[in-house]
Amino acid sequence: MMREDANMNRKRILLAELILALMAIFFCPPAWAQKLREPRLLVKQTVFDFNEVTEGSTLSHTFSVINNGNETLKILRVKPG
Repeated sequence: MMREDANMNRKRILLAELILALMAIFFCPPAWAQKLREPRLLVKQTVFDFNEVTEGSTLSHTFSVINNGNETLKILRVKPG
């Protein structure tokens, strides 16, 4: 009788664990299934060399910055090298 009760309890515990696992699978989508919302900075040219420059000349160069993500990209600070 004790052995039958132990087996029955073990079966109930396994059934409860199975139900909880199935609920977790169906009601909590996994992280890899959710599309992450984040900005993604893309800079194709990160360095530019002006080579030799005459003293006192004004120089300029434009770097293209692209947001490849799906959230707003905020550039809060720029620091020249």
